[in-house]
Formats: sequence, structure tokens, C-alpha cells
Amino acid sequence: MLYDNGVYRALPNWQQRLSYWLTRLCAILLHWRQRYGTNHYQYHLDRVVGVAVRFRITDLPFLKACLGHDLPEDQKTPDWLLAAIGMCRRARTLIFAVTDEDAPTRHERKALTYPKIRSTPRATTLKLCDRIANVEECIRSQNGKQLEKYRAEQAHFKHECYRICDKESAPLWAHLNGLFASNPAS
Repeated sequence: MLYDNGVYRALPNWQQRLSYWLTRLCAILLHWRQRYGTNHYQYHLDRVVGVAVRFRITDLPFLKACLGHDLPEDQKTPDWLLAAIGMCRRARTLIFAVTDEDAPTRHERKALTYPKIRSTPRATTLKLCDRIANVEECIRSQNGKQLEKYRAEQAHFKHECYRICDKESAPLWAHLNGLFASNPAS
């Protein structure tokens, strides 16, 4: 069954819908052999977009950034190829802002990446859409180990990336906090 993340209704005209779907197809092809648990990677991409749409974040560059957010990190996709598949400069800026920097450990990668996220407008919102999709999947699939990893990172993530003036991401922070609160550690 095809997952309806609401994007079709969220985009106002056929040109935007076509542009979105072409970029989505290219992102799926670039992630071709990659898996998200037992699913094809498009499962994760569609859910990240779905989080954005649920929170009424529906501008095309942002939705395309949701589709491409893992391409540089997972597939080593260069900027020129992101542009070729339909990512505008705003989408590419967001994508590279949330792309983990190279470092030996996850903690070190995040320490190098969080300043980029914090200093790039809307990058926190993109990272939150990704994190919420991941946490919701952990809850859905009962992956307690992965959920606890995200829970352990939450305080530091929020300390590094939360900005009181960022009204767009405020409901996302509240939702993420609520997910952790309603699914306590075992």
C-alpha cells in the first residue's frame, strides 16, 4: 500500500507536484540499495516529508531538502548532482547543514555538525523532521535500543540547536519531547 504523507494536497499546483515527484524519484534511485530497517529507503524519506507536512511546512524547497537530507552523508552525493536532480540552492544549503561532518565517533560527528545546524536558518527544523520520523519509527517497530540512543542524545541536541526565537521548530520540539515522555525508558 502506498503511504500517503499528504504532500500531494500540500503542493498548490501541478508544476510543483511534478517537480517534487521527479526529485523524489531521483532521491529514491540514488538511495537504491540502501535500506531503512527492513524497508526500502524511500520509506524513511516519505516519513520525513510526512512530518513536515503534518506540521504545515510545505514549501517546495524544504520538502525537497527532506528528500535529500541523507544523500551527501549516505551516498556521497555532490552538490552538482543535487542541483541536477532539482534541488535549488536553499534546499542544498539545508541538506549540507544537516549532513554529519567526518569524525571517528557519532558524538564527535554531532559536535562538529550541530554548529552548522544552529547557524543555518531552518536547518533545525529539517533535523527535527528527520529525528521525529526516526523516533516515531523506533516506537512503531518497538526498537527500544535505537529509541534509547535518541533519548540519550536529546538533551544535548536541544541544548545545541534549540533557539527560543525559532517559531517554526517550536511545535516540532514539543512533539519530540512528547514522544519521549509518552514512551518512557524501560
